[in-house]
Amino acid sequence: MAENFEDKLPRIRSKMALLLERYKVLETRLQELDEACRKKDAENRKLRKEIDTLKTDLEYSHVVRAFANSPEQLAQSRAILSQLVRDVDKCIAQLKQE
Repeated sequence: MAENFEDKLPRIRSKMALLLERYKVLETRLQELDEACRKKDAENRKLRKEIDTLKTDLEYSHVVRAFANSPEQLAQSRAILSQLVRDVDKCIAQLKQE
């Protein structure tokens, strides 16, 4: 029985070394995928924020068209609304920092 164990021990060690090597490869790949996922999440948040801003701008544009009688009034109303949106965004950003 002792002979069998001593014969099997090198094979067990080589298999263990192979398993450890595979584990390290998988661990590295997992870290890479986690980082890629974090980057995609950040990009997703950025794009969602941009979509929200564009939706708001579109709503304001519809409101402005309803009230504007001429192209000059339309341009002026858009400028005013755009400035108001920027002011609100600045306020929100400042509140988030506090």
